[in-house]
Amino acid sequence: MDKNRLRDAARNNIVTIMFIVLCAVCMAFSGYAPNYVLYELFGRLSRNMFIVLSLIIPIVAGMGINFAITIGAMAAQIACLLVLEWGVSGIGGLALAALLTVPLGGIFGFLIGKLLNRMKGQEMIGSMILGYFANGLYQLLFLFIFDNIIPIHNPNLTIKGSTGIANTMDLSREGGFAYSLEKLWQLPASQAALVFAAVAAVLLVTGYLVSHRRNAKKLAVQLGVIAAAAAVMQLPAMKALFSMVSVPMATFGVVALLCLFNVVIMRTRLGQQLRAVGQSGVVANAAGIDVDHVRIIAIVFSTGIFSGISSFWSCLTVSPCSAFPAKSEVISETTATESVSVAVSFFMPSAVFL
Repeated sequence: MDKNRLRDAARNNIVTIMFIVLCAVCMAFSGYAPNYVLYELFGRLSRNMFIVLSLIIPIVAGMGINFAITIGAMAAQIACLLVLEWGVSGIGGLALAALLTVPLGGIFGFLIGKLLNRMKGQEMIGSMILGYFANGLYQLLFLFIFDNIIPIHNPNLTIKGSTGIANTMDLSREGGFAYSLEKLWQLPASQAALVFAAVAAVLLVTGYLVSHRRNAKKLAVQLGVIAAAAAVMQLPAMKALFSMVSVPMATFGVVALLCLFNVVIMRTRLGQQLRAVGQSGVVANAAGIDVDHVRIIAIVFSTGIFSGISSFWSCLTVSPCSAFPAKSEVISETTATESVSVAVSFFMPSAVFL
């Protein structure tokens, strides 16, 4: 029986297992020190988990992977540009940029949702083409409208000797707000493991107490595994391995809030409507659900709000950040280790959640 359960668990998580093995092999042959690879991995994990989680709601609504999240990223970078131009720095600049990102991204998400309702069954390819098309308008805005029609007075934002916005925005300059969230609370990996273990233990015990089907043996095993993992992280060898890693606890707290939001919203009336639309739009429409309206809400959440905030977080933790996504391949030089760490941090959470 235990062998069958183990076989089923391996089969259900085969994508995650194979990807971890593949990444471990690639890391071994990369030639980089393991502590450097882990440093790059954790730096991207805190950013990319947010954007992966933002893809869940459209998938539940039957719209597939939302490739139009790049438009939410554009809303975030427009907000960052305005805040830098106005000279609002620190936590105040962070809060103002987030407040600007949400309504601007919400408008973009509403328009995208209206368009995707006209191409049902082809949402993924439609959102991909829409992202490419919007990128052209985005560059028109940054290269022509800003600093020509709309004056920009911050010399650090404009192209030297010409007009338009430079291809990078350095948020770490004076008046910027780079790393303002991460600096609120950072811990070494060994101490962060203790915090995560304590939070996980509290959640497990709370779930056990409120559950009608209590399994004390299963709870004991889970708590034992958590305690063992936390203890392993306190070993000198593990501390040396994670010596370069500083865990941004505040950022992971924001990711935890998004996880909680996804769990809570799926238990509401809207969440049930999202599931019904995703299973069968025809049946949902016959049941009196406004299918098009529910699909628009899903895209507004994903493209307009969550992807905008996630890209805004990326700008906070990568400084300078590229102002032109389509040119990122030419502008920035990415090392092999960075490519591996980006792949791990993006695809591993998606394999777990999707």
